[in-house]
Amino acid sequence: DAREHYTNLGYRVHSGLQFGCELVLYADHPQYVHSDFCVLVLPSDGRVDWRRIQCLTRSMPDYKKTLILAEVSVIEEDTEEGDKDGEAKADDGSGGEAILSSD
Repeated sequence: DAREHYTNLGYRVHSGLQFGCELVLYADHPQYVHSDFCVLVLPSDGRVDWRRIQCLTRSMPDYKKTLILAEVSVIEEDTEEGDKDGEAKADDGSGGEAILSSD
């Protein structure tokens, strides 16, 4: 899932409910730093609520945060190294992708 993906990247991940998104990312303990990023996890069906994205985009400068649109999808393919059924792929728009286990 997206929470595990950003935790593995070294962020402290907390609920983003107070900012209207799913996750908030901290580079260190929240006692010492402010969060820099809000993460909106896009639905797996590909439908995007553009009004919500527009609202978040307009409010991020007031919060001094960057909005990340994260897409999490399930990969179902067989490879020579093994079966990848049940793994998820996250793309945060930075050009890098990560394979996440779906525990």
